[in-house]
Amino acid sequence: MFIKPNSLVYKDEILSILDNISSRYIIYDMIYTKELLELLYNEHKNKRFFNKLITYYLDKKICVILFNDKNKIFEKIKSIVWHKDPALAHSNTIRGMFSNDSLAIANKENRIINNVVHFQENKNKMVYEINLFESYLHK
Repeated sequence: MFIKPNSLVYKDEILSILDNISSRYIIYDMIYTKELLELLYNEHKNKRFFNKLITYYLDKKICVILFNDKNKIFEKIKSIVWHKDPALAHSNTIRGMFSNDSLAIANKENRIINNVVHFQENKNKMVYEINLFESYLHK
């Protein structure tokens, strides 16, 4: 999971929410590189928004949050982050509290959606992403 560049102003509030479900995490502030972005978003490589996604995040700061007890709290994290489209997120979730964007508006304006955090909702892909970040951070 990571807090996206345009949402770092909410970092303390988001970490406070996460503290309520687990205090077992490590945070890393880092800058996106092209290599990391291409590996992270590889599944979208042939989609029309891929280059826009890479350009949008390139050289921007993010806050990576790696949970030590990730397998035990996956569902809790998923429930507190909620739906990828903030317009569909419950008001007491991270995306519901800190974003007033929607997928429909972002698509209409031909831009990347502001949904505050990146969270991989597929456990297998989540493990891939965690391994990717860990290997990248320990280079």
